[in-house]
Amino acid sequence: MNNNETDQSERKIGKDALERLRRRFLGLWRRSMKTGVPDYGESAWEELRNRYQEPHRRYHDLRHVRFCLEQFDLVRSLTDDPDAVEMSIWYHDVIYEPGAADNEKRSAGFFAWYTVDLFPGEFIVTVRHLILATAHPETLCEGDAGFVTDIDLSSFALPWSDFDRDNKDLRE
Repeated sequence: MNNNETDQSERKIGKDALERLRRRFLGLWRRSMKTGVPDYGESAWEELRNRYQEPHRRYHDLRHVRFCLEQFDLVRSLTDDPDAVEMSIWYHDVIYEPGAADNEKRSAGFFAWYTVDLFPGEFIVTVRHLILATAHPETLCEGDAGFVTDIDLSSFALPWSDFDRDNKDLRE
């Protein structure tokens, strides 16, 4: 990432917050890895950070991920697989093309492809399922998928000024 992109990331969420996100992600990554595989956590972090800072993103960026993680922290103890829920939050919008109907499917596929030899298969399947839940199917999601969908949509319950800001960002 070049200095201009780093400056953009820091302006949006702040240098300290960006570092806290990095450390949090690396901790989760390392807890999730299979034994004996190389640790590509720093590369994975840079990949996520680059994608969430793409110039066309106004809402589906690291601020949204940080907000979702804050909401997750409120319910972590109620989830069945907190690491899978958290990983799905990190990756649920990793692929984002405005107007595309398959962003969640592509994000889930990206996660599975990127981690196939690094994480246990069952963990990958669970995270992929949770990411797909953020497509907000017509039927209600239950269990951890319900938490993920509620977390993803929780900004709609913010005070009006915050909701209005997010709504404008979404429209852009």
